Amino acid sequence: MSDFQEMRECIEESYGRRLEERMRRSSDKHYILGLALSPTTIAIITLIALLPLSRTPLAFLLVGFTFVVVGPIALVIREARNKKTDLMVSRREKRNSFLLAAVLSYTIGLFLYWVMGSAVGVALAASYLFVTLAVLLINKKYTKISIHSAGVSGPLTLLVLVRSPAAAILLMMAPLILWSRYKVRAHSKEQLFLGFFVGLFITLIVFLFFFSFFNNLYDICSDCQELKCYLRLGPLQDHGLTLIRELSY
Repeated sequence: MSDFQEMRECIEESYGRRLEERMRRSSDKHYILGLALSPTTIAIITLIALLPLSRTPLAFLLVGFTFVVVGPIALVIREARNKKTDLMVSRREKRNSFLLAAVLSYTIGLFLYWVMGSAVGVALAASYLFVTLAVLLINKKYTKISIHSAGVSGPLTLLVLVRSPAAAILLMMAPLILWSRYKVRAHSKEQLFLGFFVGLFITLIVFLFFFSFFNNLYDICSDCQELKCYLRLGPLQDHGLTLIRELSY
């Protein structure tokens, strides 16, 4: 009987090790997928997708790459190199300082786009700024909201609003991003969906706000007419959102 029990324990131990190894490998694959489809990758895709809407594409790209792509993650990369955090910033309490750094970077980008008279740049930087502020507040006060989820739903909403074909790319990437973050147990389902809907709704609200209350200012913007053209043909016009319809006048 003791020999049988010993054999059974050996089998269970061996099976447990194999199962643990498979889980580790699966986790590693999803972690790499999460890195590859990070908010930084999404920001690059969004920036390139919005280029046709700018009359000053080089300046738009330079400001965007500096303050929308690189600036928000510069501190994270430095701290990760110093072994003070990981690239995903897994610990909730460490995220606040990095989110504040991102807020500063987006604010500078928003100011520069405003000075340039780039309506599409203002829409991009403002949506990133206010989504990040909301994520910072929720992370600090309530729960570890998913930055990955908000980082794909916000740009996806913006690209849909301007009818960019690149929206289809982000739409296909979104389920993979949420799934990878869930598989590595970085977030619960609730945190993932919370991040997604925060990014979506805040981007929509910011977009409507900036392109209604500041419409007169955008009349002198260099790339305003192109963006207005996209909006007039967009799906929001058909749904009767008066704030967007006013841009046609």
